[in-house]
Amino acid sequence: MREFLWTNSDVIEWLQGLKDKLVSLTEVMQFFKDEFNVTKGERAIYNHMPKTTCEEVFIDKDERSQINPLLPKVYAFNTNFFNKLKRNAASAMRWTMKVDLQSFDIILVPIHLPGHWALSIMDMRRKGMYYFDSMLGDGRDCLRELREFLVLESVAKRGKAFNTMDWTFLSVKTIPTQMNGSDCGVFLCRCAECIARDADTDFKAADMNEFRKKIVQGIKSGKLI
Repeated sequence: MREFLWTNSDVIEWLQGLKDKLVSLTEVMQFFKDEFNVTKGERAIYNHMPKTTCEEVFIDKDERSQINPLLPKVYAFNTNFFNKLKRNAASAMRWTMKVDLQSFDIILVPIHLPGHWALSIMDMRRKGMYYFDSMLGDGRDCLRELREFLVLESVAKRGKAFNTMDWTFLSVKTIPTQMNGSDCGVFLCRCAECIARDADTDFKAADMNEFRKKIVQGIKSGKLI
């Protein structure tokens, strides 16, 4: 059996198949041991495992805002959107043909970088576009891509450009930061969850294992815990 050095992307790609087949953490661990001859031990597998698809971890935002009208109305793109946008903006716009982005309060965009995950948000209420990176990376290129998308998407749907002249574009630096090379996916999910309910991002790196447990429970139950 070959040795397999699995990365964030490998884990995320496989976990995307869990949507219609919810499995236990024990089964996930056994999969990596049997399939890839992973011998790091259950603790190490568990520490890496929940860098999962944002579609699974993000709340059903429409449903939650209907239950609690005080919550913002939120739309979340899936994990493939931003890379698709960079390759072909026109093709990416097809993803929102049936979605009125301007009817939402907050738009979440997971950002998949080489070996890393970050998060961008469009706050339609406060006219701001923000980049959250647990390693404090520079998100200017990302924000520029998303600004251009928002403008062109409006032209395609409404026949006029979306006006971002009075918008704020910011890479946020006053956020919790990760202390290792494997927590970025959990930071992304936790940050998105806080933003989706208008809460402060005041969690800490020490909280990551507890968040991982909640993510696993959420995948099993099909609901955010």
